[in-house]
Amino acid sequence: MDNNMKRAMMLLLENKWLIRKKLPEEYNLVRRYEKELQRYFQDKCGWLLVSNQRFYKLEKIPARAEAFMGIKEFQQAEDYVLLCCIMAYLEEQEVDSKFLLSDLCEALLEYYPDEEFNDKINWESYNWRRALVRVINYLLSMEILRWIDGDRSGENFLSNDFSRESFSGETLYQITILSRYFLRSYPKDLQNYDDIASLYQSEFMENDAVEAEEVAHRRHNVYRQLLLSPIFYKETAADDFAYLRKMYRRINEEMMELFEVDVQLYDDCAMAVSNERNTWFKDVFPARLKGSHDVILSLAAYCWENSIKPQALSLNEFINLAEKTAQQFNSGWTKEFREMTAEKLSRAILAEMMEWQMVFWHEQENMVILQPALFKLIGKYPADYLAGGTTAYGK
Repeated sequence: MDNNMKRAMMLLLENKWLIRKKLPEEYNLVRRYEKELQRYFQDKCGWLLVSNQRFYKLEKIPARAEAFMGIKEFQQAEDYVLLCCIMAYLEEQEVDSKFLLSDLCEALLEYYPDEEFNDKINWESYNWRRALVRVINYLLSMEILRWIDGDRSGENFLSNDFSRESFSGETLYQITILSRYFLRSYPKDLQNYDDIASLYQSEFMENDAVEAEEVAHRRHNVYRQLLLSPIFYKETAADDFAYLRKMYRRINEEMMELFEVDVQLYDDCAMAVSNERNTWFKDVFPARLKGSHDVILSLAAYCWENSIKPQALSLNEFINLAEKTAQQFNSGWTKEFREMTAEKLSRAILAEMMEWQMVFWHEQENMVILQPALFKLIGKYPADYLAGGTTAYGK
């Protein structure tokens, strides 16, 4: 396979949209290989390549939902509910039509679900206004909406006094064509699905008429895990993991040829690893010039040297682990992390470790569960390393 098609695949994997107007060269590259890309992603991952005169979008559906896949800008469950309500509002409007923020606020009072476990929208509350600003800013960044005029930052809207008749912070938005393709479609109305499991199964019922449904299902899940998740744990899907073990040589050769990553297979997990410093993937671990990754590598090294295995730790035990790691390794860290207290340091790395599935957080038990991924990469300084980033031989 030539490098141009490889680049087209990576562009689809690493971007939500490839918009023709913004990325004409990249758009045309995908267009050149459209049929081949559609066949590959449908066969291996069960993904649809959505094509339009204005953009391309690869429907990257994961094998299963993971916590790290959430929208980073969102802070609470209500943000996601507001997002769905706004999308429902946009579906009733024409593409390229415009609307005012005040009209949206009024409509959301009707769209927001009126159920006992949901707090009702109250625009007099600063927290609700802040949540709406977060969601709108996200939709602007995704180019679902286009700002036309008014309060672009949302600051005037946040300071609005809804107890009075006046509405400050009025803003005019335009609906883009992307609003029709942002949410994925399902074969049936969502009300016909009883739970998350039935949603997962729906896509496999109509697409695999030629090949055995079970085999296709396994293959799709394995490729989705390797391409979208930091690590594939056997305990999450034992049958899919068994398929990977059976087809390992073929899958690894293909992943190396197309994506230049090596699938490392262990007894309890598998992960796609790039052996080159420069990789087409945007989000990698460890990342250059990212201090938290240096700290995590040091913590992994401390665990390795002290025979600490995957286990459950109380929050205080995890803080203590971070403190002992700092005592041994922090001379090589950036100033920001060197000067942190043990408690602040543990909080700073815990969120990052959760995203890379190196730990799981058990909220009810207030426990940090160390996972096998933490022990696959460690970072140690040279034996002659001195504080300040030097060795006995100089910088």
